Amino acid sequence: MASIPAWRSLLPGTLAVALLVACAPDGSSAPRQAAPAPAAGEAAAADALAEAVAGLRARIVSQVPADQLAGLTPARVLDLASDAERQLLATGFLGFTVDAPATVHVLLSPDADQAPFWLAEQGFERSGLDALVDGDDDFRGWSKQVPAGEVALGVHSLGLGDKPYLVVVGPAEAGGAQPAISNQWP
Repeated sequence: MASIPAWRSLLPGTLAVALLVACAPDGSSAPRQAAPAPAAGEAAAADALAEAVAGLRARIVSQVPADQLAGLTPARVLDLASDAERQLLATGFLGFTVDAPATVHVLLSPDADQAPFWLAEQGFERSGLDALVDGDDDFRGWSKQVPAGEVALGVHSLGLGDKPYLVVVGPAEAGGAQPAISNQWP
């Protein structure tokens, strides 16, 4: 597969990501209510991510010679990011709150050449719990247990193209109660 320039896909807007919940609090498979409009703080967080991406993009253009842009790797992009930008890329893309301990599964698109840098850094491990989407797209699962509270996830990719991930939230223990999801953002 051809290498894709990382700098070209650092898009400041919302990308194709789906937040799925394993089942409703009552144990049914009924869909949950849509999230309310983002609060001012959430809008500020989205603006901060957009500003970080714009700043990183400008730094890449100014510091990487034009003849080297096509070969720019995600690792090199991260080397050029400040600590604050890296943190925003790792946690500022989407989030939600769980009301009880939970297992969070991140399912990566088969189009993703590599796992996002933040998965391992946040303690996610390859789970082997894969999902077939649209009958032929084998999304690869990464999982981690989290305590009750906020879950913040990062950008899907530092490479060009749409490489969405899906998020599924389930009980921390097999057979346990389904945690309630709230405060989804964006």
